Amino acid sequence: MGELKAGVIGVGLLGSRHADVYVESPDAELAALADPMVERAEAKAAEAGARAYKSYEEMFKAESL
Repeated sequence: MGELKAGVIGVGLLGSRHADVYVESPDAELAALADPMVERAEAKAAEAGARAYKSYEEMFKAESL
């Protein structure tokens, strides 16, 4: 089975936890995070080695998830 390339929309409490699960999974890669409060997305992205976006539209346009 191929590796799942994931993106998370919203980096609040639950979105942050979802991001952590993808990072911890051997079968997934957290590629991107999107949040209108881009500072939250940038902070979590830096932690996870992913890219940050201000909107999910930008994320889906730039990423192949």
